[in-house]
Amino acid sequence: METAAERARKKIKELMTAHGMSAYTLAQEADLTQNCISNWYGKRHYEPSLSSLEKVCAVFGISISELLCNKNETMVPIDNDFKGIYDDWHRLTPQQKQAILLHINSYFPQELDK
Repeated sequence: METAAERARKKIKELMTAHGMSAYTLAQEADLTQNCISNWYGKRHYEPSLSSLEKVCAVFGISISELLCNKNETMVPIDNDFKGIYDDWHRLTPQQKQAILLHINSYFPQELDK
């Protein structure tokens, strides 16, 4: 499975190609060193920092989520309440999850067939 860093490196490379941009040009426009960008693609595959990714995203006019997500994925911000629910969900048994989903779905009645 591809990591977020691998996905970011791949997407940045695709964007550079699509924009006819070299690592040097991207580095200048993103206020990074060329060495910084080259290290992402060298033998050691350094992981880009969040601040570097934000600068690169600004150059291409995209968000971090657009950079890190696949086409069929999306990132959404979550608050502490939602995080608590998410964490609790993973402690439930399959039967408990099914019961909760049935309960939630009862709040959204399905349309009657026409």
